[in-house]
Amino acid sequence: MPNVPAQLTFASAVSDADRADYALCEIIEQLSERLSGEADLAIIFATPEYADALGGIGEALRSGLGATTVIGCTAQGVVATGRELEDGPGISVLAGSLPGAWLRAFAYDPIDYPAIVDSPQALREATGVVEDGHDALCAPAALILLADPFSTPVTGLLPAI
Repeated sequence: MPNVPAQLTFASAVSDADRADYALCEIIEQLSERLSGEADLAIIFATPEYADALGGIGEALRSGLGATTVIGCTAQGVVATGRELEDGPGISVLAGSLPGAWLRAFAYDPIDYPAIVDSPQALREATGVVEDGHDALCAPAALILLADPFSTPVTGLLPAI
């Protein structure tokens, strides 16, 4: 029998429930039905109404889905599974099973954008993502960046990534 590589599986869910705990029940139920196993990654997008609950949302996704890496941000509106929520509370979660992947979440705050734009190595050193392989992560194959579109100098930042 040939060695078949494990398949990546992703699913998304959305809720507009007024309370974070109700929204999480809906989202975990939806994602559990759509994923064949535990999630390695969960990415949260939440409207400001849920901002104070983000830490608890992350913990609920870890326990409810087995998500080992959870990242997220707030947004004016959220989308998932054919729905877009712009007015009122909304939370969307993209969860994925990535067999064999090694994931590491990090926050780089406060961000010294001029230093990063002038020296891409500054970002790698500040986040622990370096390419020399000595007591650090190996060079990443992918990077997910959740950044404020109004204050992030994307044109200068992309070459640093």
